[in-house]
Amino acid sequence: MSVRWQSRARKRRGGSPLLTAVLVECRRIDGRPRQRTVAYLGSIREGGIKSTLARLVKFWLGVTERLDQLGDAITPEERERIEAALAERVRRVTDAERAELDESLAGEVRLIPSHFRHHADA
Repeated sequence: MSVRWQSRARKRRGGSPLLTAVLVECRRIDGRPRQRTVAYLGSIREGGIKSTLARLVKFWLGVTERLDQLGDAITPEERERIEAALAERVRRVTDAERAELDESLAGEVRLIPSHFRHHADA
């Protein structure tokens, strides 16, 4: 299995494209390569890739949940490879960035569930 990125332009002018990560399985059918969509993993606006909050809340939390839902359909090694491929395009949130985000959200509703910290640090 591998990650394929789809890019869709925003309808409004000047808006950044939506990037969607799709998990695909590649096979040959009648000698021709074919990709079967296994799951849509997550989306983020290209302009949000630099935002810690967008990367964490709008992308990585959803990706983690979706990969958890796939369960035994992917091995731990495949999951690690998939997450590494995703991180090449949408960088993981570092502990320092997470601490800074927590501090900036002090007094606000916590958006970073504690169970996610375990997955992000793995």
